[in-house]
Amino acid sequence: MPIIQYMRLLPLLLLFLAGCCGPRIVIIIAEPQHSSEPKIPAGIAFLKVRSSPPFATYWLNSSEAGETPSHGYIPVPAGSHLLQIAHRQFPPKDTILVLRPGEVREVKLQLLP
Repeated sequence: MPIIQYMRLLPLLLLFLAGCCGPRIVIIIAEPQHSSEPKIPAGIAFLKVRSSPPFATYWLNSSEAGETPSHGYIPVPAGSHLLQIAHRQFPPKDTILVLRPGEVREVKLQLLP
């Protein structure tokens, strides 16, 4: 029998021993809850930036944030943000994003000559 199954029997054994061998002791052992949904901090949104053509640099609120295609989502405070993107072969492009708390958004921008 694997050790995990013995660990599940431990609370029952302790309750049995407490009931027959001494003063009444109640021990409650809670098993950890596993959620399939990740916990999203309050006031945070998640953003992924892609561009056509790829390998463009992007800035969020005038701070360099990465290069496209971004790998995974980046956490950003909910609210209004200026997204700027530039590629060495195309003129830069600016857009305003409004992100709600808990929102997960992927933005794809087309850069044109």
